[in-house]
Amino acid sequence: MYWPLLVGRDNNFKDANIYVHQYESRLLESVQDIEELAIRLGDYLKSDGVISDHDQIGFVAHSMGGLVTRAFLVQERLPPTKVPFIYFFGTPSAGANAASIAKVVSKNAQFRNMSASVKGSYVDDLARKWLATSQDQATGYPRRIWSYCAYERKEFLGFIIVDQASATHLCNVPPRAILSDHIDMVKPDSASSEAHVSLRSAYRFAMSPAGAQTLAALNSPTEMSGTVSWTSLASAKPSKLRYNTVFVDAGSLLVDCNEIRQGERTLFFDAVKGEQILGVITSFENIKGMAHSSVSVSAWDKNKIAYKYDLAALKGNQVLNCPNAGAATVKVKYLLLKEE
Repeated sequence: MYWPLLVGRDNNFKDANIYVHQYESRLLESVQDIEELAIRLGDYLKSDGVISDHDQIGFVAHSMGGLVTRAFLVQERLPPTKVPFIYFFGTPSAGANAASIAKVVSKNAQFRNMSASVKGSYVDDLARKWLATSQDQATGYPRRIWSYCAYERKEFLGFIIVDQASATHLCNVPPRAILSDHIDMVKPDSASSEAHVSLRSAYRFAMSPAGAQTLAALNSPTEMSGTVSWTSLASAKPSKLRYNTVFVDAGSLLVDCNEIRQGERTLFFDAVKGEQILGVITSFENIKGMAHSSVSVSAWDKNKIAYKYDLAALKGNQVLNCPNAGAATVKVKYLLLKEE
């Protein structure tokens, strides 16, 4: 079964056109790198009228295709209302170990692009650019596009190609585990396959008024609550979803002069019976003395949120010119849903 054909036959996607974009990726040959592929993607989407002829575009990306998609959006700066959601299947947002091995034997620049995330690596740079759009009201991609993620549960040739931490990095919706390997996770054989069911559910919600309303609530500077109408796949009956947003103070971070501080924290909070987390965003507030800051949710489950932070410290390069250390308060905001 060819997945785009399966999607085209599913009535849940009847209001959508299906567009497939492909690119060359070969182990031992020189090919275009991710930035070049992102430019190429833009050329095709414009040439074929995908951007101009459609009010909204949802991306479904596999593996490196997710990095190409992010790079394309960072380059083109499409309004987030144009891109309601992206579903990343096995995308190595924090790099892939297999890529580190392959770059030793391959001329393919794509493998170098996907090496494990360290300061100065391509995936680290792309993540910074993606997070930086949060400071721009015209984009704000990490918090204004529903970003779904799925990760593989089976090995391919003895390896988990993209581990859970990398595959779920930068997403703002609870991730999904797919009981397949890295290749077969995007090869569902029927409409009841878990990858297809997960995509269908994400599409129906993200493209609905309920999805737009709850995303707006998540982005509100104040805590909000309300109800939205929703028809679930399970019951096929209209229902009401009660939502509320909650702010959590995750503590303070201190940074010394001209230092880069990286790390991870895990935040626990009281779970409410019958409620589920739909989305999570994080931010730094009360920033003092810092030139740049970024924070991204890496995983969450029930009453636990794990997030990564990366703080580039004070402006200026000379330690002698450095005043007091920088500081910031970390805020986490999550959106809860409960069926009425």
